[in-house]
Amino acid sequence: GPSITGRKRKPDEDERHTIPNILQGEVARLDMKFVISLDPSFCSNNGAVHLFCKLGANSFLQTVHKNMTSKLLQLPDKHSVTELLNTWAQSIRQACLSAA
Repeated sequence: GPSITGRKRKPDEDERHTIPNILQGEVARLDMKFVISLDPSFCSNNGAVHLFCKLGANSFLQTVHKNMTSKLLQLPDKHSVTELLNTWAQSIRQACLSAA
């Protein structure tokens, strides 16, 4: 019979600009306290993806930002979305404690 040769398929332009399944799965399994939107319009060839995380407007957002910036410097260069969100949650808790 005819021989069938396997060919590696080159990812087309659309596939390179999609959000990886592993990231979509992690976001889908996140705790409900994290309201996340993935931005499919921004997916670059280097793997960068934009995530939008909603936080209600509060008077202590500057403190949260300061705490978050400090904690981000302590994270390893490669970290998961979950690690990032846990850092964000810790920053919020810390701001709540200092506001009390």
